[in-house]
Amino acid sequence: MLPIKVLSFVLLIVGLVAGYLIGYSTTSQKVFQQTNNANVEKLAQEMMADHKHTHNVGHEHMHMHEPFEVSEEQAPSVDLVVFKDAKDGWNLYLDTKNFKFTPGNVNKENIIGEGHAHLYIDGDKIGRIYSNWYHLPASWLEKGEHKIKIDLTTNDHKTYSVNGKEVSDEETIIVE
Repeated sequence: MLPIKVLSFVLLIVGLVAGYLIGYSTTSQKVFQQTNNANVEKLAQEMMADHKHTHNVGHEHMHMHEPFEVSEEQAPSVDLVVFKDAKDGWNLYLDTKNFKFTPGNVNKENIIGEGHAHLYIDGDKIGRIYSNWYHLPASWLEKGEHKIKIDLTTNDHKTYSVNGKEVSDEETIIVE
């Protein structure tokens, strides 16, 4: 059996090495996240520079959710940018203003300026979106033209509206 001093020394070294590795791993993750966030913001800015349309509020489509009317000063906005993914499908970027995605508050009391988005393809609701980015797999779409629509909704699933018009944006893609 090892003397107690040797065993204590070995355990001390193991503890120091483990502590160093945990600290290094945490620091590496933070650096990666900061770098990745900066790259994502740069990519979004580059995409927005080529994106010319300006409508953020005003599509008058039928929707399944009750409207939540807000003033123009309180109104969030969304500009949908769709671009082909290099590997599969399309990437959707939701450029929002005056809006915070709050997935932890879904089905809870409404707080103006918070919520999530609903994704529609050709008028059919596909699901919820909880952040500014969403990947749309190619396998979800048949060949042809498709309307991709996003609307912003409150925590309690009401569609943000201004002067009776839902806060939404729509783009058309062509699947070949």
